[in-house]
Amino acid sequence: MNEEVNARKAAFLIVLIYFLAFFPLLPRTSYYRGDERFYTDAAIRMVQTGDYLTPYYHTGRVRFRKPILVYWIIVASYKIFGISLFSSRIPFLVAGCLVLLFTYRIASSLFGERDALLASAILASNMTVFHTSIRSHPDIIQCLFLAMSLYGFMKLIFSHGASSLHYWFAYMGAALAVASKGGLGLLPVAFSLIFASFCKGVRVRELLKGKVIIVSVAVALFWFVAISLKHGEAALRDFFLDQVGERLSGSKIYILENTFLYLGGLLRELMPWSLMGLIVLVRDWDRVKGLFLTKRKEILFVAGWYLSIFVIFALSNIQRARYFLPTYPLLGALLASVLMEGEEGRSSKVVRIIEKWMLILGMMGGGLLILLGALLDLRVVTGGMILIFASMAFYRLLFQRGYLPGLLAVALLGIVGFSVVHNFLRPAIFASPAPCVVKEVLEEGGGTVAILGLPDKYRGQMNVLSGGRIRIKRLTGKDLKGLEGVRFAVTSYAFLDRLIRKGYELRKVCGYSYRKGPSLSFKEILGAVAKGDLSLLLCRFREHYYLLTKVRSGQGK
Repeated sequence: MNEEVNARKAAFLIVLIYFLAFFPLLPRTSYYRGDERFYTDAAIRMVQTGDYLTPYYHTGRVRFRKPILVYWIIVASYKIFGISLFSSRIPFLVAGCLVLLFTYRIASSLFGERDALLASAILASNMTVFHTSIRSHPDIIQCLFLAMSLYGFMKLIFSHGASSLHYWFAYMGAALAVASKGGLGLLPVAFSLIFASFCKGVRVRELLKGKVIIVSVAVALFWFVAISLKHGEAALRDFFLDQVGERLSGSKIYILENTFLYLGGLLRELMPWSLMGLIVLVRDWDRVKGLFLTKRKEILFVAGWYLSIFVIFALSNIQRARYFLPTYPLLGALLASVLMEGEEGRSSKVVRIIEKWMLILGMMGGGLLILLGALLDLRVVTGGMILIFASMAFYRLLFQRGYLPGLLAVALLGIVGFSVVHNFLRPAIFASPAPCVVKEVLEEGGGTVAILGLPDKYRGQMNVLSGGRIRIKRLTGKDLKGLEGVRFAVTSYAFLDRLIRKGYELRKVCGYSYRKGPSLSFKEILGAVAKGDLSLLLCRFREHYYLLTKVRSGQGK
């Protein structure tokens, strides 16, 4: 009992560390993915218009490619915290933490508390889980509800002590997954019922509960019925094209490509855990074989869920690693159980060597960041010091205390490493023009801003940072007629002279990104290092952005 309580406390501590490590990233523009704008643009419009059923692109065109729940989650956050990057993202970080907790519950139901602790740590140190937890995007929300549904069905199938709550988890989780990203939410129900039909001692009808199913179906279908009544069948057609039609178009040679990509990607995406798991499989096969024999049904459930996802996305013509995110809670549970089989086996020494070198590499990486920061930016120095001290602490306090603490040390190092890179290194290298532009424009009382030569992600950032108070027009180089009546313009160097000739005056340099530039000679690199300023080199690859203001008479705001 004490071991179970300690494992649960440790799991909650890992979740807390995960939350605190990535919380500072939420208001930052240095880590921003362009497709966040699809959800924030629509949510801002909902807040402004009161139309909470219809998502729109910023252009005013309707967007039915994804269901409504994620938009509503962002809207609810806007209502509580106001419109900002922080409020756009905080629900997704919370969802990421809940995924870790459901992973713990899944693994404890399948394999035990110690394995569950390691499983939650494995997911907390996974790059895909991290990326999706700090973005305004449906992936982590869908993963949460799929994990909830699978947990409910697992309790119904494998545990005789399942309660009515597990029925709600099973079916409502699936319904909310449908409402957040579409048809994949139906898969846990179909897979679990088919799996149960082949399990001895499990009656499929025992997995069915009429009231729960009726309410869940109503939740899943509400928005689809509402938009079909409001906008006609064209809305459902757009949704179907995104979910199925566009995913199956083109030459089917991509199926073979996907097979190799996703199988190899699974090993890559779960590193270093997949490598250590392979070592345990090879060196301690006799012990792992015993696990497979005693947990045969549970392992078949995990394998069947993974294969179901694999088949669906191998048939898709889009290749993205995050598509396999819904498999990670169950795969993390199985991988943790396999790793724990090596605790007293021949592989334990090899695993401990890997742990040792991971922690040493963490110290070396911190030292490299300190050196880089001394030549670039003091923020990077701070990040390097944090990484060094964390690596030393994990090595001294965890690695030397046993097998499981050593694995947890590697997981915690991953969390700290991601946090340091994105909290200290990226902001020192990338500078979005959006915060500067929004501040300058709002100080002048607002107005319309035209953007030329900038990626559309910056428009999305400006929309959020201004709380939707700035009207933004995105123009092409051939569409300068759209500048009529526009007071502010943001552009790259390529359009700077043309705007000045149009009567605009340079107001401020706002941000920069990087592009390919001329190759550097060893002499140039050595010279910059000798001067203690790498920015001399980086400037050659920077593309600056400029804020300009209309100054000629006759032009209004």
